[in-house]
Amino acid sequence: MDFIFFDANGRYFNFLCVYQILYKPVILLVLSSLQTMRWAFMLCTISQLDVLIYNFENMKELVKARNCEINEAFKDEFKKNIVHHCAIIKFVDTIARTFGGQFLLFFLINTIIICTTAVQFFSIPNPLNNIMDLVWIFGYLFIMIIMLYIDCYLGSIITEKGSCLSTIVYCFPWIYLAQDMKKNIIIFIVRNQQDLVINASKLLPISMATFGKADVLGQINLCAPDRFVWRRRRPPLLAVPRGRTNLLNKAPLTRAIRTLNDIAERTDLFCCTLTELTKVALWCICYSCKV
Repeated sequence: MDFIFFDANGRYFNFLCVYQILYKPVILLVLSSLQTMRWAFMLCTISQLDVLIYNFENMKELVKARNCEINEAFKDEFKKNIVHHCAIIKFVDTIARTFGGQFLLFFLINTIIICTTAVQFFSIPNPLNNIMDLVWIFGYLFIMIIMLYIDCYLGSIITEKGSCLSTIVYCFPWIYLAQDMKKNIIIFIVRNQQDLVINASKLLPISMATFGKADVLGQINLCAPDRFVWRRRRPPLLAVPRGRTNLLNKAPLTRAIRTLNDIAERTDLFCCTLTELTKVALWCICYSCKV
């Protein structure tokens, strides 16, 4: 920091010297604390997901340790895990709302800094005669890339650990459980089809896929949220038979047609992906359990 004037006998010279000495360490401490704060919350989320995965993987031992009827013991343990999972989802949403703007600004500023620093790195004249300049610029560029990489890596770990919960729950021998517990497991698997992703202000996902793509600005989805977009209601897939008696309304065929129409309102059955098709199949199972 260069001062406009220099007066050693000035009244405020000592204060200016103290400020000159302290302002850089203070700025470094503030920036490092802001950076590591969101890393701490993300690591806390990963540790809680590890605990939840451990509880699901050792469900048999936890059920046997209760020394009671298997359905009742599984219901209590599964309820605790569901409450834990809901708390993790709320915690991830809180992280996204709290640090979403910071994530977005950090991504944009970091991308600009990395590009300009790389240009400066390759535009140094006589690199052999300016080794220290190369070392400083390369070190600064490396630190920026590493900070960006850690954010994306932790976000990907959260998404991967959240998505593997469905597989772990499905591996439990739930076929021998009661009908109510089967429906609860299916509902949990359907709910867990939605990935646990931290979004930067609901525009940019924090993941390794974002880090691996050069056009970070192109990844930003500037579309309006779903609640502000008017969507045309899909017509019913099949016509529901109508009659004057309740026998036709309660017939299995009529209930099956209504089930398909309810599902068709949510998903386009003819132009859906494999994940959406899996959701439709699980919805059909849930409706059949209700019937």
